[in-house]
Amino acid sequence: MNYIERSQQVKQEILSNPKFLNVARSAFNEEIEPFAFGGTVHLYQIGQLPSGLHLALRAFRTDVAEGQRDLEGQMKGMEYYCQNADYLHSQENEVPKFCIGIINSSKAGILTEDLSNGGAQEFQHHPDNDYALVGADKRKVFVDIDGLFRFIPGLKLKYFSGKHLIRI
Repeated sequence: MNYIERSQQVKQEILSNPKFLNVARSAFNEEIEPFAFGGTVHLYQIGQLPSGLHLALRAFRTDVAEGQRDLEGQMKGMEYYCQNADYLHSQENEVPKFCIGIINSSKAGILTEDLSNGGAQEFQHHPDNDYALVGADKRKVFVDIDGLFRFIPGLKLKYFSGKHLIRI
């Protein structure tokens, strides 16, 4: 199964239980605290899916320029992440297991794998690396994979296109 197909399979699992979308909405509205952050994004724990996957929301921080972009700019910024994950996965590199575009009002983010497994798994990320060391076995997982990782000329929305997107 390719990356976008896997992502869409997870999307269906998310849509079958509205509690995940309610938590995502609360995260977008900054009603819950992020569990991690980067230079431009906050990461919020959304919950564990029935399949056992842990779900996180990656959303732009509102206190930095990227988080103050209009909706189209935010979608494009997050689209880079998803398409780079797709590319790395096709090259047999480990990335978060799925990427789903999500919009709440004027904010865009992605639902992706919580690599900390809800805080139960070790996650070490050095800001100078595009990857993190995850779990007791310290496997290398690419996590900093936005447009600075690999710029895609003429980027077209795929993960934020109508049928692949979640709107809440």
